[in-house]
Amino acid sequence: MEATGPATVARPRDGAEPFPWRLFLAVGTVCLLGSVLPLLVAWPAVNGVIRNAAIAGGTLWLLVAWGRLEAPLRMPGAIVGVLLLQVWSGVTVLLAAALIGRLNPLGTIDFFLMRHLFVFLAASAVVYFAPEWRPRLADVLLAAIGLVALAGVADFVAPQQWAPVREAMGAATIDRPVGISGYHSHLAILCNFGIALLAGRAWFARISWGHFALFALLALASLAAQARAHVPGLAIASGAFLVGLFFRDRRRGFVLGGGLLALLLVAVAAFPGKFQTLLGTDLEAEPTLQGRKALTWPQVDFVLEHLPWSGLGPEPVFWGAVEGGTDKWAPFHAIDAGFLLLAACYGYVGLGIAIVTFVVYGVGLARVIWLDRNPKRERSQLAVAQLACLAAMLVAMYANNIVTWDDAMSVLFLLGGLTQLGWREERRLRARAHEEAACIPSAS
Repeated sequence: MEATGPATVARPRDGAEPFPWRLFLAVGTVCLLGSVLPLLVAWPAVNGVIRNAAIAGGTLWLLVAWGRLEAPLRMPGAIVGVLLLQVWSGVTVLLAAALIGRLNPLGTIDFFLMRHLFVFLAASAVVYFAPEWRPRLADVLLAAIGLVALAGVADFVAPQQWAPVREAMGAATIDRPVGISGYHSHLAILCNFGIALLAGRAWFARISWGHFALFALLALASLAAQARAHVPGLAIASGAFLVGLFFRDRRRGFVLGGGLLALLLVAVAAFPGKFQTLLGTDLEAEPTLQGRKALTWPQVDFVLEHLPWSGLGPEPVFWGAVEGGTDKWAPFHAIDAGFLLLAACYGYVGLGIAIVTFVVYGVGLARVIWLDRNPKRERSQLAVAQLACLAAMLVAMYANNIVTWDDAMSVLFLLGGLTQLGWREERRLRARAHEEAACIPSAS
């Protein structure tokens, strides 16, 4: 996901007063982590205050970076696609009002997108001024996901599911472990994203026993959550990890891979009753899927029949806010399929923008992986992790919303920001390109 536009070196102008760089980076990092880490646990009353305060403070911090420090406003192709989708959402509301008289409140699904854009830009700014902080921030994120997985496993093996969040979230009927997440699917996809981070390291660095133990914990927690829509994502992320492991050390990879398989088989054998939802469910006959086919999917067809290109706009009911009211256009509760959600809200135009954005995003990450010649390869590691995260998310979008899941989307946007170039990296790459161009003999 390469940046576009001319590169500039973000330094104070000559003769300017000395700038407190360490304080600047510390404040930015606190705002960034404050806006992301609370999303990993489901305590909305506390998280909302911390997250919103961090975003408000971080926005002022970004203005300082772009003003006082002359930092470039980097807009990779994928972020341009997200902004286009944001603009299109405003158009869809106006079109729906003009064609059917329906005026949805602006800023429902799109509110989530703007929050994620802040995370991306804040991570980009921190890395731009301190590229060496890139692996540290990734370690903090991985440690946080590890704690989420540990809570999920504890919830799974407990005689009675103890999750303190279950009652607070009104989810007392959930029969699958959630740990400190809001829902078992959130636990699963976060663990899958953590495995994707480890996969990036496995491709470009030697994996320690501690890393492999963390991988086993994340895999067990994701499997224990029994979120059936995210099992393919678990397979994708784990496959990426094992491929990297075998590529760098085939013998060790076979030993560790065999050990992991044995661990998972022992877990299934030790807790057969607790894996009943995952092992004993016929997906085609599953009541939730049947309910979606009978209610929400026909509703999408109804909207697209009358508003095929624009959709209904960012409708609150579509993503679960039933207090928004219903009518014949949106009488049902929550479209739990990401692609159908995009189609109903933004029509075929918006869905096309989203698909092109996904493609540009993946191609940009592939370019970072294969073309980046940074000896430390931190950007390449994060790019591999992002590709695995993106694949896991897209596979799960057929049966889950995910587009409005703050935890998963914020991790994805955070990794996107961390892969952006720092100013020293930009200067080095530009100098290298200049030297290579000078070495090419003239055609004349």
